[in-house]
Amino acid sequence: MVRSISAQRAALLLLSLVLGLATSGCMSISAVQTARTLDPGQVQVQVGGGSLGVTTETRDTTTDAQGNTIKGALTTDTASIPEIELGARLGLTEGLDAGLKLVFPLSLMADVKYQFLDHSRVAGAVGLVAGYQTVTFNDDELKTLDLVVPLYFSVDLTEWLTAYASPKYFFRSMSSSTGESQITHMAGATGGIKLGRNFGLFIEGTRLAVLNDTSAGDGTTALSQFHVALFFNYGGSGRGAGPGMSAPSPSPGYGAPPPGYGAPAPADEPPPAQPQPVAPQPTPQRLR
Repeated sequence: MVRSISAQRAALLLLSLVLGLATSGCMSISAVQTARTLDPGQVQVQVGGGSLGVTTETRDTTTDAQGNTIKGALTTDTASIPEIELGARLGLTEGLDAGLKLVFPLSLMADVKYQFLDHSRVAGAVGLVAGYQTVTFNDDELKTLDLVVPLYFSVDLTEWLTAYASPKYFFRSMSSSTGESQITHMAGATGGIKLGRNFGLFIEGTRLAVLNDTSAGDGTTALSQFHVALFFNYGGSGRGAGPGMSAPSPSPGYGAPPPGYGAPAPADEPPPAQPQPVAPQPTPQRLR
């Protein structure tokens, strides 16, 4: 009975992903935002954490005396680590904001988001996320590049509660100083809720599946993350990234003075005539 090459490569894939989590820190798959962008000049600060894990299912194969391949039972390997994130976002223009995220241990990611849909309580946006990190592990320099293309959709259920979803494509390129390299394609989605308007919590979960995982044979490899973040906004008008329930604009002319109010009378028109006092009439005397 010989352990299959596919199972060995699956174990290496799991190890590389775990090393990517533990050393580069770039493997942040959280969203921590709705589809609504911040107002121009508005800032949002986030502090959060959770758990990030990898699950790999592999199937061992053996070869009998006649050279036939026999598939074995499915084996599941898991690994997870805690994660802490600090983030900040800034409203750039109407419908466009950008953010920076620091993922411990000391990895930086940047993103930009454009809101293309704002219809009553429903919003939609598209974004681009990039992360890069170089670390040394056992005298081996490991370089990691992450690119993510997410979509964002959110529904404002109440003024203080928003539900959101973010399907995404995740590209990761890892290379080492020894000449080894690995490219991973992943796809999945984030789902969560936002509690609060300018101060509150994000609570979300994310799951990504590895699309090009040929090493796992009949198995699969997936990443999962549970994340909770505290946020607060300041600056701007206070409406950005919040429910689209602002008060209606006043009617044209509301509160404006009537035409001509306070304007001086035209010079060529005489002033209005003042009423003349009426002289009292003598009371007639009764004849006796």
